Amino acid sequence: IFGIYFIVKYKYPHWTYAWAVWLVMGGAIGNLIDRFLYGYVIDMFDFHFWPVFNVADIAIVIGGLLLVWYILRYEWAYPLKPKKEHEDINGKL
Repeated sequence: IFGIYFIVKYKYPHWTYAWAVWLVMGGAIGNLIDRFLYGYVIDMFDFHFWPVFNVADIAIVIGGLLLVWYILRYEWAYPLKPKKEHEDINGKL
């Protein structure tokens, strides 16, 4: 929900932020579907030296890393400004 709010509030989010939000949300929804259907999350990768995980977990981790990279690279250097209420796509009132 925070991701949708951010994309609506700010005019042009950077592609890394959009990918991060959708990867985290997609992974969370995938794990939730497993939880509702089976009562537990099905993990499919077991390398015996790392905790067992699945594709949804991979998406959540990659999305989180993209979000950290976005914040460190763009948000601190170039903070976004909220769009004005009646501003059109070209930034004109």
